[in-house]
Amino acid sequence: MRDSDADIAINTLNKLITQELKAARAGSCQGNRPLEECATTRYNTYAFARDKIKGAGCGEAFPGPA
Repeated sequence: MRDSDADIAINTLNKLITQELKAARAGSCQGNRPLEECATTRYNTYAFARDKIKGAGCGEAFPGPA
């Protein structure tokens, strides 16, 4: 069975989320605040994108920023 484009995107984003979470933790443990902050920002962006793709597949609407 072939994965849909959304499934492929979600799987890719999950891998990126895991990678950025590890980077944020490493930055925190090493006291490297710039690494921690950048990785956390990317983590949050990837998680938001993943959730938005999942919501679009379910017909849910995500409101934009207020």
